[in-house]
Amino acid sequence: MFSFPAALKGEFKWLKHVAENSSVRATVGTNISWSAYHAAVLPDGNKLPAVSALLPLFHEQAKSVAMIRHSLNIIRSAVRKLNPGQTPVVAFDQPLFTVAKLIQWNWPQIYGEDHFVMMFGGLHIEMAAFKALGTADSFLKASHVTKTRRAHQVTACTLYRLLSNAYCQYKDVLRDDEVTLEFEDWCLERSKESPHFKFCSLKNYSRWLPIHLRDMVQLPKTNPETHRAFLEGNFVVNKTEKKFSCMAIDQAHEQNNACVKADGGAVGLTENPGALRRWMVAGPEMARLVNEFENVTECFVNTNASNKLHHEQTLSFQESFRNDIVSLYDVIDDLGNPFLETKSLGQEQFEKYTKERLVDRTTSVFDTIKRNKLPLFQTPPPAKKTSTTDHKLMALKSNCSLFSRLYIACQSRDGNLDDFFRHENHAFPPSLSQNGTIRLGTKADLLSKCLERLTPPTDVKPVVSSVILDGSAVVNMLKPVNIKSFNEYALKVFYTVYSEYWKRCTKN
Repeated sequence: MFSFPAALKGEFKWLKHVAENSSVRATVGTNISWSAYHAAVLPDGNKLPAVSALLPLFHEQAKSVAMIRHSLNIIRSAVRKLNPGQTPVVAFDQPLFTVAKLIQWNWPQIYGEDHFVMMFGGLHIEMAAFKALGTADSFLKASHVTKTRRAHQVTACTLYRLLSNAYCQYKDVLRDDEVTLEFEDWCLERSKESPHFKFCSLKNYSRWLPIHLRDMVQLPKTNPETHRAFLEGNFVVNKTEKKFSCMAIDQAHEQNNACVKADGGAVGLTENPGALRRWMVAGPEMARLVNEFENVTECFVNTNASNKLHHEQTLSFQESFRNDIVSLYDVIDDLGNPFLETKSLGQEQFEKYTKERLVDRTTSVFDTIKRNKLPLFQTPPPAKKTSTTDHKLMALKSNCSLFSRLYIACQSRDGNLDDFFRHENHAFPPSLSQNGTIRLGTKADLLSKCLERLTPPTDVKPVVSSVILDGSAVVNMLKPVNIKSFNEYALKVFYTVYSEYWKRCTKN
């Protein structure tokens, strides 16, 4: 039976393998990169390339409820035709997953959890995890998933070596009467103190990813057959017969989209409905032809067993991966081991969110989630705020120093002080600017001085025959507080102001 601790233990085996082999040069069969290691330990199987194709495109927006319901109906019909009795499994990105779950909750008899399995796309979850720590450079922007994944794998291997060093220091400082934790137990205790990426800045993923996790945890009860199929390695896409090369459904879909959008895509066709419809129909067919051609050529190329290996199982790739780990480890180790001091954040918030919104259901899923203002890579350094008084004091000190030095220079050189003070001694005139920016006055002060004699005060309301109101200005000034309809706004807000002016008119 699959479990998260078992999967985590497998990843620790890989990290331990990297730590043991990264200190020496790579040899044939070392396999220290993540994909190469798992491809080496994975048992041989007979995974055939999957059939992946696009349905005809629609002109409507995908995020509408009607479009998602129509798509679910089409998927259910196709699954019943190809594999009768199977529960359809549909992968979405975050915005469409939100709409799909709302449909599932509002129409449980048709699209309930026993009729459909709605899941987050693995590619989009991975990209969200890559983006959670900020955008220090192009790797962390997740614009290229493969390069970003490599950067994080190198970082994970480096941090594991630092974690091992921290564990050795932990054992060295223990007293004889204290119990020494095993390495796995010690790592588990440290992981409880580590911050979760979930509540960093991705609010939508923070809101809906726990719902996806809850669906996957309850899958053995809601859909036992689908859960068994997941354990057998189904619901992924194999583009080739190489080991450990399966990809998530949404990633295969994105690759099909790339085939359709190649060579300009729909650019220049949006203004011609006929050409756009022809492109929408022919695009998926072109993608199918390209995939079939690639599959046929792949069969001619992969004629021996060596071509069944993962593309990372080469000596040059493993040596390059090892060099990256060693270089990053040396830099971080010089700056200080981060595992010797950690902060507690995130775990309590995750458990509170799950309990209130999914278990007890005392709080709506759409309620506000407070952000944790964590210092990420993309967080700019805090700017030092200087008050106006401090600026004036600094300017006075600078002027005093400047005047004293120039005055002494004029005395020693018989300079003319009148000529000296006749010229500007700043890059900007102090009378018109402040700290290099133009002085902005208050318009109300100017109006009070200019119009105080032109508008004599009066206590008598003038008698007028008509009043002209600027409707747009009135609507902008009168905010619809606690108003739910236009009729309510007109009666309670707009008509109240209008009636006051209407009473002053002599003509009705």
